[in-house]
Amino acid sequence: MLMKKWIGVLMLAALTMCISAASNSIVGDWEGTLSVQGTKLRIVFHVMQNENGSYRSTMDSPDQGALGLAVAKTTFDADTLTMDVAVAQGVYTGIYDNEKNCISGTWTQGPYHLPLDLKPAIVIESTKE
Repeated sequence: MLMKKWIGVLMLAALTMCISAASNSIVGDWEGTLSVQGTKLRIVFHVMQNENGSYRSTMDSPDQGALGLAVAKTTFDADTLTMDVAVAQGVYTGIYDNEKNCISGTWTQGPYHLPLDLKPAIVIESTKE
């Protein structure tokens, strides 16, 4: 009887850890809106994780008709997400908030540093690899 209780406790603990790990993930589709001189531009990042634990991503700017732009480097260290979009000569850096499930950050392109907060996106047509 005691053995069954311990097995149940261990299974519950394992399930809790799996749920916690899944909710603490930046993998997925993230969207936000840049405001550039009065113009609103939607930005969507598609973040994926490689088998070795590293990350890769692509970027869409649907209002500009740009889909599947390669992100040269994607890193997620502690709670900081950084994506280098070399083709656009831009870098996104944001802080992931697990409780709110959002990323607060800045899009830097040339001399411009623009706020860009991301939330989970609902993507109907995906450009994921």
